[in-house]
Amino acid sequence: MNSFTMRYGADGAIDLIDLVVADPKENEVQVHGGACGICSWDIATAKLGNRMTPMAPPGHEGVGYVAKVGHAVKGLKEGDRVAGGGFATVRNLSAERVYKLPDSPLADEHWIVEPVSCAVTGIDHCRVKAGDRIAVIGTGFMGLLILQGLRHSPLDQLVAIDVAQSRLELAKSLGAHEIFNSATADRTALVETLKARDFDVVVDTSGAQAGLDLATDIVKRGGLINLFGWLKGATATFNPT
Repeated sequence: MNSFTMRYGADGAIDLIDLVVADPKENEVQVHGGACGICSWDIATAKLGNRMTPMAPPGHEGVGYVAKVGHAVKGLKEGDRVAGGGFATVRNLSAERVYKLPDSPLADEHWIVEPVSCAVTGIDHCRVKAGDRIAVIGTGFMGLLILQGLRHSPLDQLVAIDVAQSRLELAKSLGAHEIFNSATADRTALVETLKARDFDVVVDTSGAQAGLDLATDIVKRGGLINLFGWLKGATATFNPT
């Protein structure tokens, strides 16, 4: 089977390369790619260029369908929609590395399974209890996923904080009870207002020192800060008082 994939070259270049994909081996399935998300990890990896394994097809938020099934594979058959794969039109994968998806007219949009799993892990780390008051700092892609998951938890109050009003309006439409724009508000007044909410949990997805500073300022004594994301190589400072 002919296929093509991409490879990270030098200085951030991206090369398309042709491949010949053999039939799947025992306990493997051959997946035809349908769609693949791009996350910040992919962008950072691209900058590493040819230091990456040359023939490893990048991408990790893929979905597609099973075209061939190797010997001894159980629970998967040709035509099944699956999550798994990356930036390759055809790829052989271990059957253990793919997840069968339910039938859906939006099957290719299930690439979101991978980032949603990250958000679910982040929510698990919040240790939400009934009646908790929770703030989410940063309403980018991952922050909004976490906010939507928290909205289905038995919490009492869910507040979104960001520097972009458009993102905050989206957060409001997705279930935030209140929204605050930290870019336009007076910081002292904002901290006083938010501290009065007595937050049990503050989730910081901003990846910025300003977000972590705000989290430490508004979480209640004995509360929990979930530092969900941070910039690789950056140094975070933390004031425990």
